[in-house]
Amino acid sequence: MPSDAPSENQKKTGLAGPGAKKLRSWPLVWRLPVAMASVVMLFAVVLTIFGLQELERREAELRVEVGGSFLDTLAGLITPAFVTGGPLSEIEGLLAASARFKPSLRNEAVAVCCLVDGSILITSSYPDDTANGAKPRTTELALEDWLNANRSLAPNEAAIQIVDETNKQLIVQSFPVRDGSTIQLGAAFDLEWQRAEQEERRRVALAVDVAFSVLAAILTFFIAQYSLRPIDDLTKALDDDSYDANTEIDPVSANTEIGRLQNALRTRAELQARADAIAKTENKHAREATLARLAAGLAHEVRNPLAGMSAATSTLRRFGDDKAVREQTIDLIDRGLQSIDHVAASMLSTYRPPEGNRDLKPDDLNDLRTLINPKVRAKQVDLSFKSELAETYPASAEAVRQIVLNLLLNAIDATPVGSSVAFESKLIEEQLTIKVSDSGPGLPGEALNVLTGGTTPEKPQTRRLGLWLVHQLIDDVNGRLAISTRPQSGTVITITIPKRTDEAENV
Repeated sequence: MPSDAPSENQKKTGLAGPGAKKLRSWPLVWRLPVAMASVVMLFAVVLTIFGLQELERREAELRVEVGGSFLDTLAGLITPAFVTGGPLSEIEGLLAASARFKPSLRNEAVAVCCLVDGSILITSSYPDDTANGAKPRTTELALEDWLNANRSLAPNEAAIQIVDETNKQLIVQSFPVRDGSTIQLGAAFDLEWQRAEQEERRRVALAVDVAFSVLAAILTFFIAQYSLRPIDDLTKALDDDSYDANTEIDPVSANTEIGRLQNALRTRAELQARADAIAKTENKHAREATLARLAAGLAHEVRNPLAGMSAATSTLRRFGDDKAVREQTIDLIDRGLQSIDHVAASMLSTYRPPEGNRDLKPDDLNDLRTLINPKVRAKQVDLSFKSELAETYPASAEAVRQIVLNLLLNAIDATPVGSSVAFESKLIEEQLTIKVSDSGPGLPGEALNVLTGGTTPEKPQTRRLGLWLVHQLIDDVNGRLAISTRPQSGTVITITIPKRTDEAENV
């Protein structure tokens, strides 16, 4: 019994759960593009993330180097003025000039710490702010705090801080001047433009990844559709009931997987055809063997009642005037006739003359009503007989007659006295459909197995041999059998017989 529980292999591969089950229900021509797009997207995103991280790391290193170079240059300008004791206005002018490199270096403010009086001098890119009495900006305050925090830096050492709230990078570096004293120079650089560029790069990279994944999915779809077309053609051919070793399929190279599959299926079809032919031959031999056994027992089964009937006839001629003798003799003859009828019924349900190529005519079915009428009257059943076959049908007349006759006889035997038996034949979608129904107690399990070919009757009972013969005949004419049976509700047997092909005529 199939189970919905995930297998161990599915658990290991992660192919478990409703989503995976739904994905596995998709056609392969869709699963491949989705899988390819997912893989390409995954690898592209991972590579993009690592690439952008590496690029941003190098940009950060470059910003530090650029900041250090800027401070080195600024120190080269300010240190001489500081050493020679130049006026404060000269240092302020040098700082103001350096603060105006914003277009190229994005520097927001520059500062010098620890002048002669230990104060901090800051000049920003907006020198008018503090000059007009305005409060120092956030960047200037942050740079001043960073300078105060790094007053004890050793000569030529630097301290760097990133202020995420304002997107600023603060750099402070210590420079030696004279007599072992040092000064600290600081600068604040704007990072907003760079981070905007990084964000734009991420969006562009993501768009490229998505576009590349979609392109990969489209290419995979067309490649998969082209590659799987032979499998689709092969599946359509296998869905056709007439598929055999001679079915034409677009040839594929035998070196490919699909080519090998086609060859394997063609070989399997050839072997199946041979097996069917052998099975038909064996069935024919089995029927002939059954006929031989019945013919051998016919002499014994018929001779005894005939001998008794012959003696009864002689007695009737001699003592026919005696009523008691006459009635006793007639009863003996009647019992002999019933015995012969039983043997004849057994022979009728088992023996089938060799099939010819004669097609079925409407009269072949209509005549069966005349054949079964005596049994219908004896059993006192109501017979509904409808045959809509109006023209010759290309199927074995002998086989169809034997099928219908055996089914009708069994239906009459199974139907209680006073009940009904129905026969109907008509063409549905150009195929002959025969339906026989009764009001009996339903087919028992053994009879159902015999009729469907599940078992072979071991004892020569008329009912079982007749049903077994029906199964063999249906197989001979390539028919299809459908059975509906319920206890105490009767049985409906439907047989569909296709038109005979030229190949079937030669079997």
